[in-house]
Amino acid sequence: MRRRSFISIPAVAAVIPTSLPGALPEDTLLKAMRDELKRSLKKLQLENLEKPYYLSYRIAETQTISAAASFGALSSSNEFRRRILATDCRVGSYEMDNTNFYSARNAMSGVIRFQANFGITLPLDDDYDEIRRQLWLSTDAGYKQALDDLAKKRAALENRTRTGAAIGDLSKEEKTETVEDQPANLLNKQKSEALVKQLSALFRDAKGIDNSGVRIESTTVLTRFVSSEGTEFWRNSPNIMINWYAEAQASDGMPISDVETHYFTSASEIPDLKNNILAFQKRLLNLSAAKTLTRYAGPVIFEGQAAAELFAQGFATALLGTPRIVVDDQRFEGIFGANTGVFSDKISTRVLPSHMRLTDDPTRPNLAGSYKVDEDGVKAKPTVVVQGGILKRLLNTRSLVPGVTDSTANRRAAGIAPSNLILESSKAVPAAQLKQDLLQIVKDRGLEFGVLIRKIANPADQFAKPRGRMVIFTGGPAGQALQLSPVIEAVRLFPDGREELLRNIEISGFNTSAFRDLSGVSQETTTYTAQFRNPRMSPLMGGMILQGRVLTTYIVPSLLFEDVTLQLPAGEVPKLPFIAHPSFA
Repeated sequence: MRRRSFISIPAVAAVIPTSLPGALPEDTLLKAMRDELKRSLKKLQLENLEKPYYLSYRIAETQTISAAASFGALSSSNEFRRRILATDCRVGSYEMDNTNFYSARNAMSGVIRFQANFGITLPLDDDYDEIRRQLWLSTDAGYKQALDDLAKKRAALENRTRTGAAIGDLSKEEKTETVEDQPANLLNKQKSEALVKQLSALFRDAKGIDNSGVRIESTTVLTRFVSSEGTEFWRNSPNIMINWYAEAQASDGMPISDVETHYFTSASEIPDLKNNILAFQKRLLNLSAAKTLTRYAGPVIFEGQAAAELFAQGFATALLGTPRIVVDDQRFEGIFGANTGVFSDKISTRVLPSHMRLTDDPTRPNLAGSYKVDEDGVKAKPTVVVQGGILKRLLNTRSLVPGVTDSTANRRAAGIAPSNLILESSKAVPAAQLKQDLLQIVKDRGLEFGVLIRKIANPADQFAKPRGRMVIFTGGPAGQALQLSPVIEAVRLFPDGREELLRNIEISGFNTSAFRDLSGVSQETTTYTAQFRNPRMSPLMGGMILQGRVLTTYIVPSLLFEDVTLQLPAGEVPKLPFIAHPSFA
C-alpha cells in the first residue's frame, strides 16, 4: 500500500547525463581520459627509467543540494557541483611498485610533494582540450612521484631482511566494463528548503527540547574510470539523506541528545516523516526524565539499532586488511609498518561463537551497500569473512595483505569499507527467549536487574548537530578497549519483566574479543544502514578525496553478552537555563 507523504515532494532530475544500459557512454570526459591514457602509455618515460606498468584515471563528479532549518526557520541552503580527478600511476611491477611506502625523511625535511592519487579539481565545462591538459599535468606529476618513491622504497628494503612470504603491491584482476546507471530523482533546492522548514517546525510544540534541527542533503556522484588494463566503468549513484537532531537537559543538568538519519535513493521513496519526528520527540523527552546508572557490570542485550551500531563500531572496522607500509626511517616502523588491521594476525582463529557466520555481500539487491564493481573496477562478489566462528579472511582492495592474492572488491571511495554485512547463527533463539536467558544470568549471579540497550550514537550522525552550549561527555581510555559512542537509550530489565528507562550511559572496557564469547543471539534481525567510518583510516593508503557517502548495511540479530561494564559519563554537568525557552515561557 502506498503511503501518503507529509509534504508534496516534486523532484528534479539531475543534470548529469544518463546512458543506455550495458554500454559506456561516449561523452567528452571519457574520450579525453581514453585518449590521454593511450598517449601516456605509449610515450611516458623519463630518460632511461622505467615506464608505468599501470595507469588509471578516476573522475568523480558530485552534485549536491542541501538545506537545513531549525524551529521552522531556514538556517542554510546550498547547491554545488564539482569534479575531482585521481590518477594512479605505478612503476615497478605487480609484485613491488612505488605504493605502500612513506618517506619519513621527506616529511621531516619539510618536503611536500603533489599527490596525484589524492585528487585535483577539474573544470566543470566539458572542454576536451582543458580536460586533456589537466590529465597530462596529473599524469606527469604522478609519474615523477612514482619514480622517486620506488627508488627510495628499494633503497629502504636493501639492508633489511623481510620475514614471511613476499606480498604483492597490486593484485591481478579480471578486466571489467561496467555501467551502473541509477536515474537521479533528487529534491531541488526550493523543495528541499520547504521540506526542512515544515519538518523542523514540528519541534515548536515540543516543550522541553531546547535545540533542534532538520537537514536534507541530496547527492549524485557520477564516477568515470579507465585503466591501462582495459577496465572501465561508469557509475551514477544518487542518494538522499534526511536527518534531525534534538537536545534537552535532565533535571540534574545532564545533556540529552539524539540524531535520527534516513537514506533514500529517490525522492519518490520518501514517506510521511511527521510521525517519525513526533515519536523521536517523545523518546527524547522521556529520556530527559529517566534515571541514571552510576556503574553496572553484568549481562547486557543489545537489540535493534544498538546491536547493529555496536557491531559496526566494535567488529566491522576490525575486518579491514591494510597493506604493510614500508618506511625509509625505522623509527617510524612502529607507526606505519605494523598497522595492518586489528584482525591481521587472527586468520584461522575463532573470533565469533562456532555457530556463527559473517558474509560481506555487495551483490545483495536493494541494499545501500550494493554495487556491481568497486572503485578499482573489480567485480563485486560475496566474501565469507567468518565461517563456524573462524576468521577466514579480511576485506581488502587490490593492495594485498598476507595470505591473499586477490581483492575482495571492497575499495570504496578513499579506502577499504564493507558493503553489506550479514551476521547469521544456527543457534538463534526468539527475542523473548533471549530476554529470559539474560534474566537467568541475573538470577544466577544474584543481581537485581539486567540491562537492555536499544540505541547507540552513530559517529557520523554526531556531525549533524551544531556545537552549542551542551557539554559533550567523553570517557577515558581503558587499555586496548574500543572507544564506542555513548548509549542513547537503555532500560533496566527486572526479573518480573518490568522495564525502567535509563539515560547518560557509556560502555567501558569493551573490545573485539567480547564477540568471541557471545552468550546468545536472536532469530529476529535488524537491517540498519549507516555511513561507514574507519577510525584507523590512513591517507597513506592512497586514493582520491572522499566523494559522496560510503554507506554500509548491517543485517544483525540482537546480541547477548554475559559481561559488559556500563558507567556514568565523566565530565562537568552544565547548569540548567536561568529562564525558560521563550516559546514555552
